[in-house]
Amino acid sequence: MSTALQNDTSGSGSGGGAPSSSDSPSPVVLMALITKKQGLSWDEFSDYWKNRHRQLVSPWLERRGVLKYRQIHLSPTASTLINGPSSSSGALDGSATNPSGGVPILPYDGILELELASYQTWADMLQDPYYTDVVVHDERKFFDATKIVMGLGFGVVGVEGGRAVV
Repeated sequence: MSTALQNDTSGSGSGGGAPSSSDSPSPVVLMALITKKQGLSWDEFSDYWKNRHRQLVSPWLERRGVLKYRQIHLSPTASTLINGPSSSSGALDGSATNPSGGVPILPYDGILELELASYQTWADMLQDPYYTDVVVHDERKFFDATKIVMGLGFGVVGVEGGRAVV
């Protein structure tokens, strides 16, 4: 391993421990892969997340110093859109593979993206009673918390506003 990688202090290394606020890159990005709650159609899930949950959490996220809150509603026809019409039709059925040889499709219904000032911002949000009493309670109405997959790190932009930034 190169010395540069061994001396990584950007908070992106795989040191195993929680990064301290002193080695937190800015901004920090939290991504969560979300599966809709069983019994909801994709349209019901998407509508609730977009129109009800977003209204509930956006003012709180702003008060907590979140720089960006973005929902990505993954298309239920992703397999056909990505791999062409010969791909399997069950894009988000959990199979995540395409028998016709196309690329695997994410077996999730949505992606949450939060842009935060630091790792500490996320740690503080988790301790807020509004999060534990209101946000978590509402999340249980539309997604399956047992299937959520999360990551916390930093982003690198290559194109912004249609222009390369290198």
